Amino acid sequence: MRQRRASIERYRHLGIPGELSLEFFNNRLMQANFEPEAAAPYNDRLLDSEKARLKRTRVGKAEWNDGTLRIATNVEYAASEVGRSAHATPYVVWEDVRLAQQRREWEEAFGSIAVRARE
Repeated sequence: MRQRRASIERYRHLGIPGELSLEFFNNRLMQANFEPEAAAPYNDRLLDSEKARLKRTRVGKAEWNDGTLRIATNVEYAASEVGRSAHATPYVVWEDVRLAQQRREWEEAFGSIAVRARE
């Protein structure tokens, strides 16, 4: 198994700067995570662009699933008064659920071997 991560600082998504982190599993993009610097303006733009798809799953979190794509965010919560007082870090995650499942299965099957090898 090969897992790699890459980060891009000051990446702009929907015109808002933030940090973009990319996670690869076996040389395939498994997850992209964006943490905007400014939660409130990003929340407005994200809702404008994804309003039809993102549905609240619980207080302050929204999610959308379609086949192998999952989008999850807490930006609305992070932009709220409660989120600001809790110092919540806003994020949006785009995940290939099929690859994430493959990684979990690999870890269940072989994770203990890697731990024993390090001891």
